[in-house]
Amino acid sequence: MILIESIDRERGVCTVHFSDGAVRRVPRAALRAAKIHNKTPLDPAAFDAILSKYMTSAAYTRCAALLSMKGQTEHQLRESLARVSYPQEVIEKVISSLLSAGYLNDKAFAEQWISRRTATGIGKSRIRTELRLKGISAELIESAFAAFAEEETAAEETEEGLKRAFEKASRNRDIGDPRDRQKVIAALVRKGYSFSDAYRAIKEYS
Repeated sequence: MILIESIDRERGVCTVHFSDGAVRRVPRAALRAAKIHNKTPLDPAAFDAILSKYMTSAAYTRCAALLSMKGQTEHQLRESLARVSYPQEVIEKVISSLLSAGYLNDKAFAEQWISRRTATGIGKSRIRTELRLKGISAELIESAFAAFAEEETAAEETEEGLKRAFEKASRNRDIGDPRDRQKVIAALVRKGYSFSDAYRAIKEYS
């Protein structure tokens, strides 16, 4: 009778040794879900069949945990699954499902990364390198930079419009006077600006 002689456990991975000399390197989470232990009477074929039932759900769980902690690229998730010995067909299935559901989006990731890193003063060259290391293609990186530039331009135009609207509404008015200040706020709101934008304009431009 063939059985599992020993199980070597590492970070996220288990190496399973059978009494017939066969060896399997499998994800630790899948092995735990299947409740297979040392000395279990199983031959390699039966072991593979049982474990296959738990591979996909374990891989989904791993990806969900990673995505809940911080944004991930497709490349990063693929590497994470491969590192703990998920089969390629399982990786493809899980990644495809995450892409279809919108949980994985390299373009959105790149745009958010560019926005955050730019806000901290990081230059474009370094940001490009960071994104390439995360597996983002050069084409997608440039597309994300273009989208970011458009958003920045739109934001600047909106801010400039708010400033001009405030200057017009506050002309010949005393912003220090509560009644005049309320009239300026009302004028900005009628123009389509939010109350928060109107109050901010008074604070920043008066």
